[in-house]
Amino acid sequence: MEILLNKFKKNNIKNIAKIFLAVLIIVGAVIFTKFDYFLYEEMIGTVIEIDNKEFQAENDKRESYCIQKLKIKIRNTQDKGEIVTAENKFLYSEVNTTEYKKGDDVFIEESEIGSTDVIIIKSKIDTYVIFILLSFIAIIILIAGKKGVLSLISLLLNIGIFILALNNFVRSENIVFTTSLVTVLFISLTLILLNGLSKKSLGAIISSFITVIIIFIIYMITFQFGERPYFEMMDYIFGNENLEALFLTSVIFGSLGAIMDVTITINSTVSEIVSTAINPTVGALIKSVKEVSNDIMGTMINVLFFSYLSGSIPLFIIKAKNGYSFMNLVRYDVVFEILRFLTGSIGIVMAIPVSGLVAILIHKKRLK
Repeated sequence: MEILLNKFKKNNIKNIAKIFLAVLIIVGAVIFTKFDYFLYEEMIGTVIEIDNKEFQAENDKRESYCIQKLKIKIRNTQDKGEIVTAENKFLYSEVNTTEYKKGDDVFIEESEIGSTDVIIIKSKIDTYVIFILLSFIAIIILIAGKKGVLSLISLLLNIGIFILALNNFVRSENIVFTTSLVTVLFISLTLILLNGLSKKSLGAIISSFITVIIIFIIYMITFQFGERPYFEMMDYIFGNENLEALFLTSVIFGSLGAIMDVTITINSTVSEIVSTAINPTVGALIKSVKEVSNDIMGTMINVLFFSYLSGSIPLFIIKAKNGYSFMNLVRYDVVFEILRFLTGSIGIVMAIPVSGLVAILIHKKRLK
């Protein structure tokens, strides 16, 4: 008993030391990035004084705005320490405009306009980025340990693959082929890195591939015989003619995470039962798969729904407040999120029987 108690105390001390070290690194990095002005060639200043003047809209169709008179202290370059002024206009919705506050660091440049000394280019946000990034890394490593490190490695690899694929997407060349290749790499690298080379990884990879193919077939049948959505109304579309292929890419990539989650859960469940049960049977496995699927299906579909919803709310509200009718929102904007959500949900549901079947076939030699 005393040995177990001492071991427990040692583990607690180690965990506390790890947490303290992580906090120390994060705080140190945040302080450094707050005062890293010397690393930039661009002129940086800190807002030290603000004078706001509000202006009301002339009618209901125009938005009220505010003009800020700012005093800024230069933090780098040969003009370090000088006080300059700038003028900033922002809308209260802050769409394409920014409200600056005392203490904000901003990139500035000399103005050619006589009324102000400098022009604000953009905010300096590296402090916030570093804080969020390091906090994410520290939390995932402290909680998940080795698995957390592997998760970060797989994430970095997937980001690298996606960046390489972006060049092809921009040129609008072979979008479907690039999407297929990137999907294969996403699924294979993620599942192998996180779960190693094992039967459950193999089952999850095969199940994910089959499910994605099913989604693709359903997508092609729907858009072949159904009404074509107004792809031209998709947000941020400019200079790209292959809109159907781009939308297909967003559908596939948007559902990959949920599909992989379901497939690895089902295959891990079957693998664990087969390896621990004395006389595993197909019937018992099917019953277990059903129980697991009942627990994860609803939550995964809701995760997909809230993911798409959260990304769309700001734009929907802004359009609605600027005279966009509800029916036009549904017809030209919400329809794309609905299609992505429904297709991804079909993928989640189909991944369950596909994963169960694949897992049972892989372990069939040990089953009755």
